[in-house]
Amino acid sequence: MKLPRPLLLTLLALFTAATWWLAARSQRENEAVPTNTLQPGYYIKEAQFVDTGSSGNIILSGRALSASQIRQTGGIELLSPEIEYHAQPGIVWRVSSKKSTLPAKTETMIFEGDVKLSASHARGAVAHTEHLTLDMTHSLARSNDRVGIELPPHTVTAVGFLADLSRETFSLESKVNGTFTR
Repeated sequence: MKLPRPLLLTLLALFTAATWWLAARSQRENEAVPTNTLQPGYYIKEAQFVDTGSSGNIILSGRALSASQIRQTGGIELLSPEIEYHAQPGIVWRVSSKKSTLPAKTETMIFEGDVKLSASHARGAVAHTEHLTLDMTHSLARSNDRVGIELPPHTVTAVGFLADLSRETFSLESKVNGTFTR
């Protein structure tokens, strides 16, 4: 069956127009989708993790309700983390908060919201604050916020503190209030 030439040209023109229209529509749809979304690189529910040093010793271990990669920076955000930091063999500190961030290519964790820092042994001190920075390179924890330190039956409050976790010492910075005697 041979189609008349005007009909063949008309069908060819319609086919070309339809192809052009579909390609243009697909391109418009692709342009409508933002290429820089805030979706994480990965997302893990009920995360458990262990970080070891070059010698194989545990440096950091813990769990969180979720862990997600921050796509723009490559860092990691943890929700409701409960972490054990091994300052030295035999010296373990526990840190919990509502949220923490581990920026990419750094050994510093940032904790936010209802932060609790405590020694692993039963007679150790417990510090409560709203923000805490944990420097794992130097085994230091720091806060510039109001902090309460408990070593039952004693309690001391201050604004700002520095904790040397490998030496198990706290230095209170200002507005210290409380009595601490042995």
